[in-house]
Amino acid sequence: MYSLTFRVDKPPLLYKYLTSKGICGTLPDIWGLLLMDDKKYLKQFSALKQNGLVDPNSRAYLKFASEMDQTFSVDHWNSVCAVTLTLKQADRSEGGKREVLDPIKAERNFKTFTNRLNRAVYGNAVRRHGTKIKVMSSLEKSLDGRLHIHAAIERPPHKSEDEFKAVIERCWSETMWGYVRNSVVFKYVRNSVAAEVDQGWVDYMLKPSQKSGLEAWSDGIDWNSFHNPNC
Repeated sequence: MYSLTFRVDKPPLLYKYLTSKGICGTLPDIWGLLLMDDKKYLKQFSALKQNGLVDPNSRAYLKFASEMDQTFSVDHWNSVCAVTLTLKQADRSEGGKREVLDPIKAERNFKTFTNRLNRAVYGNAVRRHGTKIKVMSSLEKSLDGRLHIHAAIERPPHKSEDEFKAVIERCWSETMWGYVRNSVVFKYVRNSVAAEVDQGWVDYMLKPSQKSGLEAWSDGIDWNSFHNPNC
């Protein structure tokens, strides 16, 4: 019988985050395998599944799939906003030194953005009651090496689509690395019919092929800004 247990020197970021939040509890070995911080394990898992060595109907796999779906679900959101944010790839510091963007700076910049966005939308309720906008984001690196961010952000009920789009664009422009070529979408066309942005956008954000420029799939998810309570 083929073993699905592999030795790892450090737990995957996604595993560490979810278990620390009590979202997933104890997970089967297949969880660690799929989210290993080494691309070869992702490829190995795909090969195992393709060759029938991983049963997609097994309790372990179904548990994994169910918890993934729950963690990234937007079914309880008021309205999903599909956002793509571009970043300056280099900038000058206050001292005139040239700084080059990296994943850590990109994620810090997005955190600054979400802090600004929360204050702009909810004001003092952020500090007094911990009120925050639901948000998930992923960092991607294109083939030419440029970093950019995809995000799903919940539109609060008291903001119209136009109002919320304007707030997003303003808050992003106020960050150090925020660039001007961005996309904020609430609807898209499917079979010539306009439809609301839904779970499909989140699935697109998370697919491994979108993370090929980073060290590991799990590193593409920005857990510092992740906020999806009641998932």
